[in-house]
Amino acid sequence: LEAFPELSPDSQRVLDALADGDALLNVISVKSGLPVGKAAAVLFELEMQGFVKPYAGGMYHRCR
Repeated sequence: LEAFPELSPDSQRVLDALADGDALLNVISVKSGLPVGKAAAVLFELEMQGFVKPYAGGMYHRCR
């Protein structure tokens, strides 16, 4: 199920990892199956696009 077909598969996996609520980077990495570095890069891209918002302590929130 792709809610945003314009997103890359990695971006979609990261958003899916946040479907159940806010999560830490390492949890997003495990849920998405992406290495931590790749997950962090994808999260940054998604932040720039307005899909996620970072919180203090490495927590991420899905905005849409």
